[in-house]
Amino acid sequence: MIINAITWLNSNQGFASIILSITSLLFAGLAIWISISTNRKQIKLQLLNERYEIFERFSTLIEIMKTILHEAFTYKGFLMIANTQFYLSQDKNQNDHSFSDHLFNSCGRKVLNCNDKLEQLAKDSEEYKAIIKERDIAISDNFFELNNIYEQDKRLLIKSRLFFPDEAASKIAEFLAFYKMFVLILNYSSEEDIQKVIVTGRELLKEIEEAKTITIMDEYLDFTRK
Repeated sequence: MIINAITWLNSNQGFASIILSITSLLFAGLAIWISISTNRKQIKLQLLNERYEIFERFSTLIEIMKTILHEAFTYKGFLMIANTQFYLSQDKNQNDHSFSDHLFNSCGRKVLNCNDKLEQLAKDSEEYKAIIKERDIAISDNFFELNNIYEQDKRLLIKSRLFFPDEAASKIAEFLAFYKMFVLILNYSSEEDIQKVIVTGRELLKEIEEAKTITIMDEYLDFTRK
């Protein structure tokens, strides 16, 4: 049998060469297809990871703002939660589990402590003036801390226009604009101006909910989606 096969191949070398060439091409094509398929899956996985990171952070920020802007809070309650909630959020984002310690030692907490002390002191006392200076420094530090967190979030969320439809990306852009305004006014503006921002924030959160922005983003986390 083997001798007959060898004899046949020797007498039909041209045909055998064609068969071998076709076989080689088939294997080469299969290898290319496997490589392309693998690369496509890797690209889709990378795309999914990018989308999920944006989705997770935006969802977290929405929940934080819902807490901060809750109608049950008094103005003082708003200041308390607003000056601490973002630090708690940032710790979670960095997988740091010492939430309370960082929260207690945050710049925002220092601002609140100074405000509490000022309520118990006479305005013409030297101690009052010293606490005012301490609070001003804490407010400045608090702003830079919050602004740093905002800039990190902005760099991430601004990419949403590349990974999500316009209807979702546009709402994220509106939220970023409010987020920036929120950081700027906190502790620097009058109660009247802050109240206006609070109302604006509540209206925006309602619009985001009605537009089903989170739901739309969630639909784009499907790995099978093209």
